[in-house]
This record gives sequence, structure tokens and C-alpha cells, in this order.
Amino acid sequence: MAENTEPATSSNPVAPRVADPYDYSIRVGDGWTLGDGTFDRVRETRKTKRDIPRPTHPDMAFRALSALSSLQLSRDTPVTMAAVDVATNELWNYMPPLVRDLCALPSPAGPELWSTSDKKHAEIYDRVKKDKEARGESEYRFYTDLKTKPWVFWPIYVEDDWGKDFLTVAWHAYSTPETPDRYDQIGTWVIYDPRRNPKADNDGKHSLIKERLDWLNGRLSQFFKRGGFNASKAAAFYGNCSPMGLGESTSGERCYATIKELINNIIAITITKENVTRDHAWPSLSRWVFPYWYRVEMAGIAAWTAMASHGWNARVAVECLEPKLGFEVVVDGEKRMLGPEDLSGPARGPPITEQDYRLDPNAVGALQYTERRQGAS
Repeated sequence: MAENTEPATSSNPVAPRVADPYDYSIRVGDGWTLGDGTFDRVRETRKTKRDIPRPTHPDMAFRALSALSSLQLSRDTPVTMAAVDVATNELWNYMPPLVRDLCALPSPAGPELWSTSDKKHAEIYDRVKKDKEARGESEYRFYTDLKTKPWVFWPIYVEDDWGKDFLTVAWHAYSTPETPDRYDQIGTWVIYDPRRNPKADNDGKHSLIKERLDWLNGRLSQFFKRGGFNASKAAAFYGNCSPMGLGESTSGERCYATIKELINNIIAITITKENVTRDHAWPSLSRWVFPYWYRVEMAGIAAWTAMASHGWNARVAVECLEPKLGFEVVVDGEKRMLGPEDLSGPARGPPITEQDYRLDPNAVGALQYTERRQGAS
């Protein structure tokens, strides 16, 4: 791929130019690829212009392949923003039409927008201002888009002293009689963070990182103010979700799981025609999340999207690797050497979180969850 077309977000507000097929180069290898012979593949020796695969949606192809690549590294290495973006976008695409009219699901944003550095934080808003002026807009387009739906589910990426994680921000907003199609009156918002404080409480369990959440709450308040939202009467919550184990790097999968569960919650509310008040408390989410399952699901979505981006003139194949091939990745600022077997799932699923949603490293089954399964998973 000749050009990085990672999707523009509020942390990267200046969108790249629209990509076209000529920005891309297809690398054809001579390795072993497994298939059952149902489809005739384009052989390496056929190199005429007609035979060379060209994506019908180049930007989608790049994001999907980038997502699939990161998801296939290991069962617990960090996923990219593209992986979360592709997977959550597919959730939005296939919502019931009535629910989709109520929900917005923007691309992941971060880390500058939530940075603990005031300089980096100011720089991102300067870029927003310049982009708005360059487009001749009275309001930055991203803010306008967020105000078209009452429910917003937003994956964000945070880098701070606690780690590098995907979190979920969500809010419910109202319109006014003067602007019935503009949902800029924030009723409630919530932050779901799977990471727990590495310092244990007196009973040995690990709680939410209040310092991180308080900081993010302040940054989110600033975002609402700069974006022209009215959050003066809003109620803020720190949501309960299944905690990420100490030393894990599964916040991307957990963010996807959180958004999926929130969407199902909105579907249930829509079906029952439940009234949502200003003091609507955001739900405590499932006490059991198996990140490996969600990683597999996200990989399937990325593969399917990659096929679609080539006008369905492509199929998923299994590529055989060099035995015991090692490669290096960076996790939370530290180098880690991986091998093909690191994609193998855990020996068993994680334990069910207790009702207080704190992390208990000594819970029944916690040790077995950290062990890798031998052989196929």
C-alpha cells in the first residue's frame, strides 16, 4: 500500500485526499495458501492489467487489511484503531433501521484529544479550527455529525501513565423545540474503562482508576463546550464493565464488546418503547467478557470487509507461515517477541467478575485463563 489512509477522526481532523486504486500496489507471493479449489485464483504468472486485482473501495481495503493484520498477531497484543473502526462500523451498518436512525457511532479518536499534555491537547483544537476555516464551515463538520442522533457510542484511544487503552464514551442528548433535528442538549454521559488500578485495595482487589476517569471527564466536558453542546445539566457516570486482567492488552476487544452490548440495550429500549429520562442510568454491562471470542469475531469482520472492498472478487485464504517464525511488537512501550503460537487462545475462558466489578487476580479460574492452550484453539 503506497499511502496511509487511516480514517480521519477528531484526533486526525484533516482528512486525507480520497484514495483511488492507483495508490495501491498488490503484492503477490509464492507461498503456500490453503483452499478447497472452489474458486480459481489469479496466478502469479498472470500479470496483464486485466488480471491485477484492484480494490473497488481502496480506503476500505487498506483499513480492513490493516485491521486483519493486527488482529492476527497474537491473542493479546494491542489492536489498531483501524481494527476497532472496521468492526464497530459493521455493527452500525447492520442495526435495525429504526435503531440506526437513533444512534451515531463515530470512528475512534485519540490520543491527542484526551492527552494529559496541555500542548498536545491545544494543538488538536488548533487543527480543528484551521480545518473548519479551510472548508468555510460555520461549525466543524464532526461536531455537526454528532448532533444528528440522540445516542452516541464513541470508541476512544487513550495514552497516559496508566497504559494505552481503548475506552468507550457514550451519551444521550436531546433537541430543543427551536432545533428539533439537532441533539445538542446532553442529558447523560458515561465512560466505560476496562483497565483497573495496578495498586490493589486492602482486600487485594483492583478498582477503577479514578484519577484517569476524572481527567477524561474533564477533557470530555471541554470537548462538549468547544463543540457547541450544552452539558450544564448533564449527569455523568463511570460505567461498570468486565475488567481487563493485569498485564493484558485486550482493551480493543473489550471496547468492541461494550459497544455491541450498548447497541443491544438500545434495541431492547426501542422494542419496549421505554421512556429515557434525563437521569437515565447507564447499564452495568456483562460481568463476563471473553476477549478472544471478540478478537476472532473482529477478525472475521475485517476479512469480510476486505472481500467487499474488492467488489467481492476476492476470498479469504489461509496463508502458511514459517515454523517458529519470530517477530517483534511493542506493547505499552515495551518490546515483545511473538511467534505464530501466540495467536492460540487461553486454556479456558476468564472467570466471571464479581458484582462490584473489581478485578480479583485470585478468582477461581484466573490462573488457568492466563495459560495458553496447547495445540489448535
